[in-house]
Amino acid sequence: MKDRAGSIPFCSRTPRAGFRFRAVLLPTLFLTVFLCACLSGAALPLPHPIPPPAEDPPPVQKRATVSESATQSAQQKPASSASTSSTQQQSAAQQSSLQQPAASSSSAVSTKATSILVNPKPLRDVSGNIIPMNGAYGGGTILLPSTYTPKPNEFRGIWVTTAYNLDFAKQPTSAEFQTAFRSLAARVAALGFNTIMFQVRPNCDAFYKSSINPWSRWLTGEEGRAPDGGFDPLPFMIAESHRHGLKFYAWLNPYRIGQTDTAAASAYLKTLSAGNFARRNPGLVARWDNNKTNKSVFFLDPGRSEVVTHIVATVREILERYRPDGIVFDDYFYPDGCDTACDAATFRKYAGKNQDLGDWRRANTELLVRSVAGTVRAFNKLNGTSIPFGVSPVGIWANRSKKMPEGSPTTKGVEAYTQSYTDVRKWVKNSWIDFVIPQVNWGFANSRAPFAGIVNWWADQVRGTKVNLYIGIGIYQGGVAAGMESPSELSNQVLYLILRREVSGTAFFPARHCFNPENNAQRTSLRTIFNSYWRAAPPSK
Repeated sequence: MKDRAGSIPFCSRTPRAGFRFRAVLLPTLFLTVFLCACLSGAALPLPHPIPPPAEDPPPVQKRATVSESATQSAQQKPASSASTSSTQQQSAAQQSSLQQPAASSSSAVSTKATSILVNPKPLRDVSGNIIPMNGAYGGGTILLPSTYTPKPNEFRGIWVTTAYNLDFAKQPTSAEFQTAFRSLAARVAALGFNTIMFQVRPNCDAFYKSSINPWSRWLTGEEGRAPDGGFDPLPFMIAESHRHGLKFYAWLNPYRIGQTDTAAASAYLKTLSAGNFARRNPGLVARWDNNKTNKSVFFLDPGRSEVVTHIVATVREILERYRPDGIVFDDYFYPDGCDTACDAATFRKYAGKNQDLGDWRRANTELLVRSVAGTVRAFNKLNGTSIPFGVSPVGIWANRSKKMPEGSPTTKGVEAYTQSYTDVRKWVKNSWIDFVIPQVNWGFANSRAPFAGIVNWWADQVRGTKVNLYIGIGIYQGGVAAGMESPSELSNQVLYLILRREVSGTAFFPARHCFNPENNAQRTSLRTIFNSYWRAAPPSK
């Protein structure tokens, strides 16, 4: 789940009551104010700042997809030893350039001009170096708002992973499931979130009563085995979420089936329940053998129309039976690293005459997304509902290069465009989806994947569309990834999002780290976010 118009009064002061100007100072004062405004590129400063309007194991983990070895250690040095005054003017001018009015959009974010009070000190890394906005590409310095002000209808989502029971354990009985989910919903609401994104289809299965998908092994311990007493978890979870003032988004992995050791791959599909679509249709299953891990990854073949039909039917069944508050896919489309052998036979049979493998794969994922979006919108129109459909891709659509000049200011990062074969930018520009949650799981100081630069890039993409932008933040990276050691890194990321008019909220991954931070950096930032930011400024629901 991502500019506010107005001024940055870095050269102004709030007038004091009773202060008397001498006539000789007036011309100088007005000239100074005018020049400061011109230099900052902002409107004339207002006497008071206007606040923003209230507006698996590894296979499952959201991925910090820049090369894991050396990408996050490089720190950007200050470009020059300019004076403090010139640094502040450069920073203010840069921030002012961010705060341009957004084009009309269906987003709830207001387009009224605002002025944001900022900390005059540029953001620095743990070594004291000024952090450039765009990492290795340079750019202006980063200033943060001095206070947190929520946006109207601000989205505050939390990802609850059920695959491998990472965030939600198997429960022996239906009664215990209900108790566990009640506790989950209460904790989520108490922390200040307003939306649960619960994984209801982790592996071509279901956390709900379905006529076309088997019960999930992560629910009862055995795929295809129903909960006791005829219990259906999904309507209970939706109602319980609503009781706690939360929205419930059904999170689906459309293609993923599972993985196993390559040595046992030939027998893997037979381990699935008899009702599993993949077992019933082995000819519609693609397989990628990862030679580095000696694991074989199984997924529904995106190039087969029967697969699209099945996934659309899955979404339609959820809509018609349960009416969740939203439908969301994450970044698992084609597996990262999927070679030509994965779907060679399908490509030879179905690709266009002049279509290369990459374009063909992107056409396949586009067809799925457009088909699901059309199904959701048709349901809404027929039933008078407004259930949104969105996608949470890897944070980098494409690295900027001569070949891809439209890419983000990133280098050597795993790309959605070439590695999961999803042209999410195109989906956004055409408003085929209702919201997007890019997973920006890196820090401000990451020179190859800078948080601020990526957020700004996504904000530029949604401007003028009907797509709401929520920024995905990887809580698990705090205090772990290079460049994210600061105890204020994650809280500063949440604070930074205020500067971008197009950003309508955020989504935290994973839930377990929100409840039980694994280090001091995570603990400190989350305490600030939950206790200082969100508790003091709850969002509308």
